[in-house]
Amino acid sequence: MLTINKSTIFGRLGANPEVNKTKNGNTVVSFSVATSESWKNENGDWQERSDWHHVVIFNENLCNIAEKHLKKGDAVYIEAPLQTRSWEDKKTGTKMYKTELVVQGFNAVLKPLEYKKNDV
Repeated sequence: MLTINKSTIFGRLGANPEVNKTKNGNTVVSFSVATSESWKNENGDWQERSDWHHVVIFNENLCNIAEKHLKKGDAVYIEAPLQTRSWEDKKTGTKMYKTELVVQGFNAVLKPLEYKKNDV
């Protein structure tokens, strides 16, 4: 059976990207992206809803782009598979879950949409 795991989002960063290193010394960049939709309700008033998407980048080249060219409020286009990870909260013992767009490999796209020509 053929399956596809690919998500596409276009939104704005909620904060500057966080840059960390793994135990092996590899760079990992993470940030959250907000996507929003607006509509008029039955009274004619505008309503808006935002959803937040957590993004993790493991690709070294894309980590460099994110680190150098992305900041809070910037627009970004991302195509990447979704992955859900789980862990146990050390304080409460509760099982926690987080679903993320994981940007790595040849099937992922990260395009900063607001940059100066001299930046690239």
